[in-house]
Parts: sequence; C-alpha cells; structure tokens
Amino acid sequence: MLIRLIAFLAALASATTWSRAEHATVLSIAEENDMFSYLGGNKDRHYTQGAKVSFFGGATNWTSAAAWCNRVLPAFGFDRSETLTRIGLSLGQNLYTPDDISRYNPDPLDHPYAAWLYLGATFQRRTRADQRVPVFEHVELNLGIVGPPALGKPAQTFVHRSLTSSPRPRGWKYQLDAEPGFHLKYDRAWRLAPRGEARRYFDVVPHVGVHLGNIKTGGAAGVMLRAGWNLPDDFGLTRIETTKGNSSGFTPSSPPHSIYVFAAADGEVVGQNLFLDGNTGRNSRSVKREPLVGELSWGFAARLTRHLEITYTRVMRTETFVSQRGRDYYGALSFQAVFDL
Repeated sequence: MLIRLIAFLAALASATTWSRAEHATVLSIAEENDMFSYLGGNKDRHYTQGAKVSFFGGATNWTSAAAWCNRVLPAFGFDRSETLTRIGLSLGQNLYTPDDISRYNPDPLDHPYAAWLYLGATFQRRTRADQRVPVFEHVELNLGIVGPPALGKPAQTFVHRSLTSSPRPRGWKYQLDAEPGFHLKYDRAWRLAPRGEARRYFDVVPHVGVHLGNIKTGGAAGVMLRAGWNLPDDFGLTRIETTKGNSSGFTPSSPPHSIYVFAAADGEVVGQNLFLDGNTGRNSRSVKREPLVGELSWGFAARLTRHLEITYTRVMRTETFVSQRGRDYYGALSFQAVFDL
C-alpha cells in the first residue's frame, strides 16, 4: 500500500511540476452578436447575443482541484503523469429572439424569446505540445437559469436604447418561463501539424463533442484549418455555443507574436434544445427544431504581445428550426489576456 501511495504522489508531483513550468493564467472575454456580422446578414434574430467571461488558473491556481479531476475522470488514453491540466470558472449570458423584435406578440412560428444566465466550471487537460499528435480535452459544466431571472429583457433593451440605433425589443413578455438550466459539455480535439518548421505555418484541428442536459443534448464534430505565421501551440479558439468552449489550451510556450487566418466546418446532431423546444414539461412558446445543423466559420487571430491575443470570427449557420426563413449570420470577438509568463 505504501509503495502504491508513493508512486501515486510521484506521478502527481510530476504532473504538477509540468503545470508550474508550462501553464499560463488566462482571462478570456468573448462577445458574440449578429451586429458583428459585417459582411451582411447582421440582423437581430435567433441567437442574437452571447457574452462569456472565463478565468483559467495557471501554475499555482486550483492545482489540487485539477489533480483531483485528472485522477477521477476516465483517462481516455491520457497518461495522467504526463498531462497538463487546469481549472476554469466562467460567467455567461445568451439571448435569443424572433426575426421581428418590433412585434408585441411575436410570430408563434418564429424563434421564441429566451435568455440563459449561468455560471460554469471547466476542466481541461492536454498532452505536451511536442507530442506527435497533441490532444486536448475540454469538460465544462454550466448551471444557471432560463427566463425572466436571466435578465434578457433589460440587457437587450439597454443595448438597443443606449449603444445602437436598433429598434426596441417589444415581445419579451412572451419569453420562456423561469427554469433551472443544466448543461454539460465534453470535447476532444487533435492538432495535426507537419513536423519541423512547417508546423509554425499550418495545421489542422479536428474535434468531436457532446452536449448533455436540459439546455441542450446532442453531438458535434468538425475541423478547423489554420495558416499563418508563428501558429500558437493551442487548438484554436472556438465559440460560446460549441462543445469546445471559448478557450483552447493556451500555454506560455506559444510564440510571443503570431497572426493567422482560419476556416472551420462543423456539424451537429440536435436531440434537444430548450430554446427551440420550449420549457421542460410545460406549455410555452416553441418551434419544431431541425435535427441536423451545419456551420461554416472563418476569421483571423493575432497575438499582439506576449500578453494579449485577439480573434474575430464570422459564422454562417444553417436553419435550426423548420419554419425558419434563411440562414443565420453572426460575428464573434474574443480577447485572451495571458499572465504568469
């Protein structure tokens, strides 16, 4: 028993030592809005706004919690003693509206008004960047509230009155009722890059993931291509609603300056979506969802200093419900402030 205990502590110390040497503390801020779709299609409707602030611990933050998660979760092929781990905490809000927000009584065949306010906890682990095929795992649990307590009406009304010339939203009276929300996300990604100097200029990042909970249930898969100068050794920033979350395994060993463009294709099988299906077990506004949804996205990222990375993404999403007229477009801005370098 003593020998096993000593072996376990040695393995844990090995993982912690690597974490202290390689891990950055990251503050991630993401804002997604159809107002940011500058190339057309920028219209308040459906998934109209999402905001998320996340803090990911570095070498000295929550290492015991990260080690515990690494120990109790299935390894899924990871060597626990050679795995970089970290914990993140987040606060987010998503808003959903119909096409015509000027109507007091929204079209019952259009997307229901809904808001989702939540707190989240994330566990991430990845293999070393010098592995032949680095692997990244993202597990995120979000708990929150849907309905009037999620503050969708005051948030959108304030923005439209004070910051934009958009029409005032008038149909929030018909939003989904208050309901606790549970959303568990899991995703695994691989970084496929050529060996040697070429990996600084090009890579491919496929991923697969699942959603579970009354907020959303389904599966997702996709691939991202990146090309540029000094590609970071992460797995590419993604968006709030994806299974990967909005941070992607950033480490201090990434180059201090970089710039690249990217394009991604994603598909999703939707088994349940509260914002389309309506409140659980009660009558509310709802529409018939599409079981398959696709996305194309493209954009650019720049690491301006050792401490700041900025990303812009434009997204085209296929119809998410049967009575929807036309695809949706929105833009996403992300900022990552990096510390402990």
